Parts: sequence; C-alpha cells; structure tokens
Amino acid sequence: MAVTVSMTLGMTGSIVGSTMAGYMIKDACEPMFYTFGGLLIQRLVRGQFTALNVPDLRAIAQKAAGASSNAHV
Repeated sequence: MAVTVSMTLGMTGSIVGSTMAGYMIKDACEPMFYTFGGLLIQRLVRGQFTALNVPDLRAIAQKAAGASSNAHV
C-alpha cells in the first residue's frame, strides 16, 4: 500500500511539474531558464551533486585492510 501511494504521488508530482513548466515557458521563458540555470550552477559550486561527493573507495579499503592486519598482531 505504501509503495502504491508513493508511486501515485510521484506521478502526480511529475504531471504537476510538467504542467507548471509548460506554463512558465509560455509566460516567462527567460526567467525560468535563468532560475534553473542559476540553481544548477549554485549546486555545482557548492558540490551538492552526489557524483562529486563519492568517497575514495580504495583509500577506505586500504584503511580497513591496515586496521584488520594490525588487529591480529
């Protein structure tokens, strides 16, 4: 039941968002592009994209291997 409600709300949100974007393009095209472009640049500068925040898995694995080898000594 929870999955059904979640999927329904997600689809409703995408329909509402698409409709609003259509009206914004029709009525205020330039401000919409500047707003979304500004948000994109702001997120890039602040490093909010998950691809920029991926930890170095090799360093984590080496630390874990070093900790486990020191524990047996």
